[in-house]
Amino acid sequence: MEKKFLIVALVLALFILLGVGSVLSEQCIDVAGCKSCWKTAPAVVQSELCGENSTCLAQPQDMQNNAIVDSIVCACSKAKSTDYSDAEMNGKIKDIVGQYTRYDITTQEICEQPGLFLIKRSYT
Repeated sequence: MEKKFLIVALVLALFILLGVGSVLSEQCIDVAGCKSCWKTAPAVVQSELCGENSTCLAQPQDMQNNAIVDSIVCACSKAKSTDYSDAEMNGKIKDIVGQYTRYDITTQEICEQPGLFLIKRSYT
């Protein structure tokens, strides 16, 4: 009887660990409704950022950088379309870029010349 409980307990523990692992294996950022996610462990991806190959191994820090850049560029597009009239959106963009790059610049400066602050990384 004890063996059955031990086996059931081990199976349940395995499922719980797998569930927690799958939740923690991905992180996301949402800037003004522009959501992008990245894996927290190296992952094989299919991307134009792989160079000559269509698939390659992407490192978590590179996926995070590219997800942040994608979200900010998307949010900037929204901010530009309203002539930067949404103070909350502007503040969110400015805060995220400030945390990420350590620059203290306005949302308009970020969005008008994103290539100066936001660079996507290639995957290996």
